[in-house]
Amino acid sequence: MSYALKVIPKSVAVAATKLHDGTNGQGHDDQVIEFLIEAVDDTFIGGSDVSGDTNGITICAGEIKSFEASLSRGQPGAFDLKCIYYFGGPFKLIIVREANAND
Repeated sequence: MSYALKVIPKSVAVAATKLHDGTNGQGHDDQVIEFLIEAVDDTFIGGSDVSGDTNGITICAGEIKSFEASLSRGQPGAFDLKCIYYFGGPFKLIIVREANAND
């Protein structure tokens, strides 16, 4: 199985903002097996109340963090990007997905 990467630039968020809300997904699925965050400036990932490092995962400026779904019975799970929020940024959201003939 081969995989493709899709890089989606995300702008600064001053309040908790979904990674995918149906309008900001730029054509990618909301269910992904893996994604990466490449932070241009400090970015915080968490729930709907994320506002900084006390209630979010910190990705400092210049760093890249990978989020990979765990395996269940040998099959990868998935992240629901509609349930993951960010604060800060800007950053690059890098989606890992199965490649198809059009990639």
